[in-house]
Amino acid sequence: MLYNFIAVSESTPGPIAINIATFIGTSQGGFLGGMCATIGVVLPSFLIILIIAKIFQAFSKNLYVKEAVAGMSQIIYGLLLSFAVLMVFKNLIVNYGDWNTVWSFDYLTLPITAILLIIYFGYEKIRKKKLSPIILIVISAGLGMLFYL
Repeated sequence: MLYNFIAVSESTPGPIAINIATFIGTSQGGFLGGMCATIGVVLPSFLIILIIAKIFQAFSKNLYVKEAVAGMSQIIYGLLLSFAVLMVFKNLIVNYGDWNTVWSFDYLTLPITAILLIIYFGYEKIRKKKLSPIILIVISAGLGMLFYL
């Protein structure tokens, strides 16, 4: 029975804790049970974040807090850059991370990446606004199907 709950919760989008709570609540108590279980899982985290936001708002004018946030923003930029570099390696090298084989380069990702960059920067240059990431995901899915099928 638990395997069924986990399977359904993993197959639906969203965090597994919320999905499994909703699924178990609905199966045991109907719609009201699902609502209560979902609220029971979400509400504590929501309240904690709400309290932290209020505390941060009270201290946001403090010089030390401002400097700490500025330092954290630099760390976030570094993490995003390292993630971008990792994604480039994972997309361009077929068996990246497999230390038992020789890595091979995937040449089909180069035109896909080039087309996406041209669309993104061309749209931004012509329309003077950024292109939605959802549109880029749909375009990249289409290009992936076109190049890899």
